Amino acid sequence: ANAGRYRLRVGDVSQPSEVLFASGELFDVLDVSVLVGRSLTRDDDRATAPLVGVLSDHAWHERFGGAVDAVGATVFVQGVPVTVVGIAPASFHGVHIGRRFDIALPLSHVQPLQGLQPGALWTVSIIGRRRDDTTLEMLSARLRSLQPRVREETLPSEWRAESRDGYLREPLRATTAETGVATRHSDQATSFLVLMTAALIVLVIACVNVAHWLMARQRAREREFAVRAAMGASRAHLRRLVWLESLVLAGRRATRRRPGV
Repeated sequence: ANAGRYRLRVGDVSQPSEVLFASGELFDVLDVSVLVGRSLTRDDDRATAPLVGVLSDHAWHERFGGAVDAVGATVFVQGVPVTVVGIAPASFHGVHIGRRFDIALPLSHVQPLQGLQPGALWTVSIIGRRRDDTTLEMLSARLRSLQPRVREETLPSEWRAESRDGYLREPLRATTAETGVATRHSDQATSFLVLMTAALIVLVIACVNVAHWLMARQRAREREFAVRAAMGASRAHLRRLVWLESLVLAGRRATRRRPGV
């Protein structure tokens, strides 16, 4: 399976949508039954076959209002006509964590729709069912035995020597996909990184402001501290006084009720 964002046009309305490129066996492997119509088949997953697709439940309701006659309708993906042959159940959102597909298309059509030239690079997530008597370790060992042939046949000829060596050495392994496939550069990870960076910047600004306020407050009280020191107060006593006042102010600020709360 593979996924990406493309323009999906239904009638006169065109908008960016999530497209899931799936093999003809994906729905059967995942034991997903369509609500209306049929799912993708092996015959659909041929480059010479007519382009057909399966709408997600939310896209069906959003773009067709849940009408049954959506099956058989023609939609356009990147300007290419697609015949809708089925509607996926509401429980099926796709295979990639953090992404919800709008329409599923045969994997064999990913190259022309993406405008890829022969030999171009694109990634595919391979999903299968594991037999009860087979462990992930056994599957990983089998994949490693096939690795030299797989890597050699998929090695891009235009890569530099260091990239080729790394690609050939990187081990193939089987991992569980019970909750979906996690991609290294998923939209969810990118959004999380952006939020964490923004939160860190706000925290740094807040810390700098507090530090400036404390320094200004300290300078304003230099005369008071000088008098206390002349009366016998030690440096340790003055430090405890400052810390205690800061804790009291922070506690009051944290527990103060906001208006309307």
